[in-house]
Amino acid sequence: MQEFFPNYFVADMQLPQEFHYQINFLWDYFTWNIDWSDISYDKPEFDIKDIKFRMTDAYDKPEIIVDFPALEKFNIHAK
Repeated sequence: MQEFFPNYFVADMQLPQEFHYQINFLWDYFTWNIDWSDISYDKPEFDIKDIKFRMTDAYDKPEIIVDFPALEKFNIHAK
């Protein structure tokens, strides 16, 4: 589980490779454009000693609920 879950977590999230954001100040008089590109993500490190899997059938819809206590480290790098 400690090898599988961090790789699955990053692959399934569809994380962006670019991000653009605009912040306006003083009724749009000042504008700050933020552009990140070449975004890369390190493999996350989890505290997965106490992971709990619950299988439920709430409202006639089967679900698997995964509870894990903490994300210890997840680095993001961008230009």
